[in-house]
Order: sequence, then structure tokens, then C-alpha cells
Amino acid sequence: MLSFTNRTLLCKHFSIHRNCSSHSAVKANQRILTELPTSSNAELKKCKSEIRKRAKFFSVAETRESEDLRTDQQLIALKKPPIVVGNSCSLLHAYLQLSKCRLTALIACTAVSGFVMSPAFSSAPSSLFAACVVGTALLSASASTCNNVIERQHDSQMRRTRSRVLPVGRLTPVHALLFAAATGTTGLGILCLSCNHLTSALGFINLALYAGFYTPMKRRHHSCTWIGAVVGAIPPLMGYAAVTGRLDSAALVLGALLFSWQFPHFNALSWNLRGDYATAGYKMMCVTDEGLCRRTTLRHSFVLLSLCSLCAPLTHLTTWTFALTSLPLNASMLFLAFQFYSNPDKRSATNLFRFTLLYLPVLMTLMYVSKDMCPKEEDSFVEGIRSCRERAEAAFLRIKSFEKVVV
Repeated sequence: MLSFTNRTLLCKHFSIHRNCSSHSAVKANQRILTELPTSSNAELKKCKSEIRKRAKFFSVAETRESEDLRTDQQLIALKKPPIVVGNSCSLLHAYLQLSKCRLTALIACTAVSGFVMSPAFSSAPSSLFAACVVGTALLSASASTCNNVIERQHDSQMRRTRSRVLPVGRLTPVHALLFAAATGTTGLGILCLSCNHLTSALGFINLALYAGFYTPMKRRHHSCTWIGAVVGAIPPLMGYAAVTGRLDSAALVLGALLFSWQFPHFNALSWNLRGDYATAGYKMMCVTDEGLCRRTTLRHSFVLLSLCSLCAPLTHLTTWTFALTSLPLNASMLFLAFQFYSNPDKRSATNLFRFTLLYLPVLMTLMYVSKDMCPKEEDSFVEGIRSCRERAEAAFLRIKSFEKVVV
């Protein structure tokens, strides 16, 4: 056995040659002293090289162990320090992340589709077009920022969202709320002053639905998907109303197309992320009811086919040519949706999601090419509403005159 003196010398020798913290050195001393050869004191010199090797090994092991104790969020925060107000580039990048710039760009494009599909698009000034796009984009940025603020604690639990600005602490929630208030107020002001009151009202409703209803409902019930689909269907109505100042059956068909498109799009996206959603406590359809998720995907793919083949031409949104040109696109969507329904796995969900990204711009292009250039001034939907209103007013006047006679 090694004498007490030699054991002390070994510890001293290790502490001189260690390459780690004092805590690591103590733990390594204990491990080494229990594993060293103990035949005689003459083996002390032979143990020095082994001590150096093991000290290096334990140093690396302790370092890795301490790093593993850190969360991914802390590691990201170390790489992304808090933003300095004077750093305009970093601040702009943070604002773009808060706004979910890709989602905001998509929403602005859907508003453009409603703008160009309106009957009076050719006579609309370019300033009206710019105001509609900018106002819609600012409102979308405000809604997305509110969503980030509300979900900042839960975003840190998901791999897809834990590197966002608020979970890593690059901006404070108060800073983000001020940005949301500024963009929302500016967007509403632009739509109200440069477009019309109907467009600004639709924008306000959309902001309230997304931030006030859709976001909180994500952690309560899977019906949030339907609320989110309504939110996605409103921007084309805003673009249509910006030109015409009203909503007719053609505008409603356009909104219905965006409403139904979101079910195969979002269900396919969320399917591969349902583990993250479950971990963070979100009650999405893919988590609470996988069968319903698959059925709604297939069902709304059929709805898209019927909207393009019948409703769009009947409401004079497009000509009947659109029913033929959009048929291959809708057939492909239906085929991929059926694959996802019958065999829901990562591959089928990914294929469907990628196709939905291609589907929307191609469909809008075909719709614009097949646009009905000579629509009726008043369609049956508007005429029906007007007729009902006139009849109600006439009945009210008759009741009022009868009361006077009785009195």
C-alpha cells in the first residue's frame, strides 16, 4: 500500500498538473487514489504519467458534464447577447424576427390577391395599393409581436421557437409591446385614412382575433385552428374592400379559399412538430385528436376543389376557364391529402406541406389570368341582401303606421 505521505504527494502532484477547476481536481483525486496500483512505494514514479493522463481525462469529462447542465436556451443567450439600443442593424433584425417577416410577407401577398381580383382594380391608384399593402403588413407585424410576447415562456420549450428574440432575452417584453403598439397604430391609421373604414375595421378584427383569441386558445382547445383559419382568410378581404369599399360573394369565395387552404397547410406542418407542441402544452389538433387532423385535411382539400370548380366562376370572380386550369393543381392537392390521411407519417406530411407552399401562389396566378373582366355590377348575393333589407324596412313602416291608426 502507498503510505499516507506518498498519497499526499500524489494529490499535490495532481493539483500542480491539473487543467481544470478545483472542484474537478478534488473529484479526480478521489477517483485516482482509489484506482492507483498499490503494490509498493517504488511505483510512485511510474504512476505520475498515469496521473497526468487521468487528470486530463477527468478535466475534459468535468467540463463536458458542466456544459451539459446548461440548457440550450442559456447557450443561445451566450451567443446572442442583449441588443444595444445604438446597434441599429441588430435592432432591425430583432424587429423582423418579432414580426415573423416571412409570415407577414405571405399575409401581404394574400391582401394583394384580393386587391387585384377586385372589379375596379384597373382604375385604383398606386397610392391606394401601397397603403393597403403597408397597412396590412404593419398590422400583421403587430399581431405577430403580440403572439411572441404572450408565448415567450412556452416558446423556450420548443426546438423550433426557443431561439427567438424574447426567449433568449435579446429584447424585453415591454420593448416588444411598444413595437407592437407602434406598428398596430400606424397600420390602422394608414388603412383608415388612405383606404376606407371597412378595410381598417377588418384589420382591427384580424389583430384582435389573432392576439386575443387564437393565441390563448392554442393552450386550451384544438378549435384554435379554425380561429386561425379565419385570421388567414381576412387579409384578401381587406385587399378587396380597399378597392371596392364593400364585400360581395366574390370576395367571400376568395376568403373561403384562403380559409380552406390553411387546414392542409397547417395540419401538415404541425404533424411533424406535435412532440414539441405536446411538450410546451399546446392543445393543437395534431396533439389532441390525430384522426380529426387527418379528416379535416382531406375534407378541406375537397372544399378547395369545389370552390375553384364551381363557386369562383358562379360568383364572377373568375371565368369558367379557371375551373379547368386549376383542376390539375387541386387534384394534386387532393392526392397528397389522401396520402396523408391514409398513411400519416413524416414523409407524407412533409410532401403535403411543401406542396401547399407551391399551391397558393400558383392558384392566385391562375385566378388572375382567368379573372372575369366584365363582372356584374350587382351580383345575386348583394341583391338578395338589399332586397331583404328593403322588405324589412317596408314591414317596419307598416307596423309603425298601424300603431298610429290604432292610437
